[in-house]
Amino acid sequence: MNQSNIIDNLLLFLGISILLAILIKSARTLEKEFEHIALGFKLNPFFLGFVVLGFVTSLPEISIAIFSSNKDPSLSMSNLIGATVILLTLLIGGGLLKFGDYEFKRRFSETDVRAGLLLISFIIISLLDRRISVFEGVILIVLYIIYVLHLSHKLNRRKINLNGLAKKSFFRNFFVGLGSALILVTAAYFIVQGAVALANNLGISVSLIGIFVLAFGTNLPEITILLTSKPTLSEKSFAIGNFFGSAVINTGIVGLLAVFSGGFEITNFSAFIPGIVILFFTLVLFAYFSWTGKKLSRTEGYLLIAVYIALVISEILIQLHP
Repeated sequence: MNQSNIIDNLLLFLGISILLAILIKSARTLEKEFEHIALGFKLNPFFLGFVVLGFVTSLPEISIAIFSSNKDPSLSMSNLIGATVILLTLLIGGGLLKFGDYEFKRRFSETDVRAGLLLISFIIISLLDRRISVFEGVILIVLYIIYVLHLSHKLNRRKINLNGLAKKSFFRNFFVGLGSALILVTAAYFIVQGAVALANNLGISVSLIGIFVLAFGTNLPEITILLTSKPTLSEKSFAIGNFFGSAVINTGIVGLLAVFSGGFEITNFSAFIPGIVILFFTLVLFAYFSWTGKKLSRTEGYLLIAVYIALVISEILIQLHP
């Protein structure tokens, strides 16, 4: 590596660091503004994190799916698998270590968790024949919409307080939150672009870029929320809801990818096997947790993080022994 390349990589690293600082600040502001809106309208904090913020923080994945649909859908697919694993293991596991036990409430019960896990499992089922058709993509999108509508009705049974619209603070909260979301997504996008460029300069393989670099980069909004959230009951529900919601929405994003690409086939399927196996094992773990108790504990948080470490080790071993 010559001196010019070293300087370029250092500049890339510096730019990524500055963008990370911007992303952290905007994510914290976004969280505060949306929490105020939820309180004003008497919305369920878990629902707000699951659906609204889950969609906002998944905009990087959605953008990559759309941008890569006509070029290399496999890159976006590996990103979505890696991102889903990170959300269900590293982030929810980290949330349990930070916030403590998380109890499934009556309105978001173990049954709702299992339904979400089943929805995510359709990603794996769709990949069994190494391709996803447009029809399968449409089915994935429809199933996600049905699940969200069900949760919307179930979690927000109380009459929404429309008087919140009359409050002067609502418009300030809304537009500051919207501005923060745009800054967050823009920062995340350029962080991902910079990280991919840095990975390419360092000679990291495409499969690792998708499963780790892109997956980690597109989850930076959720990671930032985990790091900046306070261990209060409402912020715990807000954060855990966001992580689980972002994992479930990836099912719909896979559907979008299939629709926009006109259906696609996985060419290097062996590179996906560790991610698919770890994702399947994670879903089984969550199903077991939901059947054996009504809450997730710190012990299960450690186990989930260990699962992610297993993915990292397996991918490294594959790279060392192709």
